[in-house]
Amino acid sequence: MENTSGWENAKYARGTLVWDAAARRYSTQVVRSADELKVSDHSRYWAQSGISISLRDVANWQKIARQQNMPNISGKVFRTALVYGSSLNLWMIVTNTACTVSDFRAAIKQKIGSGTFVDGIFLDGSGSSQMIYGAVKLRGDGRTVYSVVSICNYLKRNCDYLYKLKESM
Repeated sequence: MENTSGWENAKYARGTLVWDAAARRYSTQVVRSADELKVSDHSRYWAQSGISISLRDVANWQKIARQQNMPNISGKVFRTALVYGSSLNLWMIVTNTACTVSDFRAAIKQKIGSGTFVDGIFLDGSGSSQMIYGAVKLRGDGRTVYSVVSICNYLKRNCDYLYKLKESM
């Protein structure tokens, strides 16, 4: 039986964003299974699989994305990414217009984060690129999305909207 828990990437080693809570650091690791993740304490981490953005690898980022089976790499579709910075911040970036992967990556590097981004991952994208934040609601193609990434500011206890998420989608 196929493992559908998210423990393994189907068919390919993929870029995986990892928060190592014990070491207090983010990393992007290319793995096939959570068993391969390099973390300080296997009881204190989280990981989200995607496709490596490779922000610091100008020459090879497209080759890396193709090796990880980036869908619709040259097509213009909605895009989503998770990127982290040198100050331990994490951003979810969702486009409200269709664009190519190359255009999306260039915008992340040039327009957002003021050069402080370290690395990150592209997420599925296309019609499933959806986001709710305050009054902003980006609905992709309107389909039901069954897995959700939520980013909260726990220091400010800014997670109340998560309980309303299901109702508003």
